[in-house]
Amino acid sequence: MNLGSCNQHCCPKLIFSQNIANFERSAVPSRFMYYSCGSWLNFSDAVLETVREGFLKRKPIIEAVINGENCIIDLRRMLEINCSTGSWHSVSWIDDNGKYNSSPEVEIVTKIDPTPSKRNRLDKSKGSYDKTAEVIAITHQRLEEGGPAKWPNTMKRLRETEREYLVVNNHFLSGISVIYDGVEVTSIYKFDWEAPRSDIFQKQNEIINATRGNSNVIQAWYGASARLVGSILDHGFVLPTKVPSTDIYGIGIYLSPLGLPHLSAELADADENGVTRLILCRVVLGEVEKVEAGSQQDFSSTVEFDTGSDDPKNPRWYVVWSNNAETHILPEFVVSFKPSSNMKGQVRKVCSLEKVFLKIRDSLPPAQFREVSTSYSTYRAGTLSKDDLMRKFRQVAGDEILNSVIMEVFASK
Repeated sequence: MNLGSCNQHCCPKLIFSQNIANFERSAVPSRFMYYSCGSWLNFSDAVLETVREGFLKRKPIIEAVINGENCIIDLRRMLEINCSTGSWHSVSWIDDNGKYNSSPEVEIVTKIDPTPSKRNRLDKSKGSYDKTAEVIAITHQRLEEGGPAKWPNTMKRLRETEREYLVVNNHFLSGISVIYDGVEVTSIYKFDWEAPRSDIFQKQNEIINATRGNSNVIQAWYGASARLVGSILDHGFVLPTKVPSTDIYGIGIYLSPLGLPHLSAELADADENGVTRLILCRVVLGEVEKVEAGSQQDFSSTVEFDTGSDDPKNPRWYVVWSNNAETHILPEFVVSFKPSSNMKGQVRKVCSLEKVFLKIRDSLPPAQFREVSTSYSTYRAGTLSKDDLMRKFRQVAGDEILNSVIMEVFASK
């Protein structure tokens, strides 16, 4: 029997569904294996016993100590993940009934060593990266289509008087009002992560901080459907974000800065009740490289970079490469919103501050424009409100120039 053989051209949804079904109907494992260097190898008896105990309780996530390292074993995604490094292996098992339960035959490793110069990239000449990326897409297919939306039980709905609600709500409304008027926030939920998931993110934060001197952790928005929210909690960010061809800066997970939720909102689909959802995430950026428009890049160009962006100094998009998504992104809050009732189900577009900023550049001398540019960068970072930015525009440019620019922006729509 060829353990681990897999037709890579199978339907991704069927393969992913099979992984879940394997766990749900499998008997307790009598042999538990991981894939390494082209072969399936046995875990130790101690790990097998830990897995058997978890299986008896039907626990899909099991914590285990493997070779002295704290790890988690995800039986639904059929992965063993090292909490210290963020690296993972595919797993398979033979149960007490003699049935073999396998994942695609591949070893997946995403690890940053303490010394950047010693970090080796996957050998593309052998096609290993392309195969890895393909199998990630197959193994972790997100449940975006078909089936009811499932909201995780580990999410807490925040009350409108809670501090976290007020802070997140303020960030969202001050940014979304750039293009949407009359938006009503219907709920804000907070993710309540179990230790393994948050530990992996924190460890990655520590690794990059030690490697780069600054892990560069920020908050950013991700647009998602109701169904995808539950899928992300269960299976993580897996497939690359679908973006318009005019807005491509590599292939990966796209997140917009804290001050620009409207960009991610444009990628999110409303449900049957007209409700749209954004996930506010904590993201380990590390060193960010500029990715050219239209690029098909799907991982860092050199070992000196960790993530990508359309413009690292004034970003519209951050791009986390798919093979790093599990370790670099931690969802924190889900904001649900829809047009206010007085908008009659439609969202009215208002003047884009980005277009005002670009137009006003031609009307101001260099010194004044630098002052405006500084304020605009502060606004995009989420630390200056829309109203304060408009006041700054008016203070520096004056009413006549600002009103003229706004009229030009509206006329160009």
